[in-house]
Amino acid sequence: MTEPIAGWIWGRNLRAFLELLSRYAGYALDETDWETIEAGVQDTDEEAPDSWYSYPLVGTNASLKVTLAQSVGGQEVSVVIYTAYPK
Repeated sequence: MTEPIAGWIWGRNLRAFLELLSRYAGYALDETDWETIEAGVQDTDEEAPDSWYSYPLVGTNASLKVTLAQSVGGQEVSVVIYTAYPK
């Protein structure tokens, strides 16, 4: 496993970001995936590590774990991407 990639994005861009990331991984992110992620991120807090939400993107090109948390009182979403291995 390589070092994780971490940063933040605006919450309004989360879906587009995950769709692009999924495409790179060779994973077909669908509406059910998005609804699951959207619900999972709702009660997260970037300052509470145990509250972060993780979602796997296992595609034909790579296996990724995306970990997300909202900024309390803000519009940002913190993102950490772990790569399990390239396929």
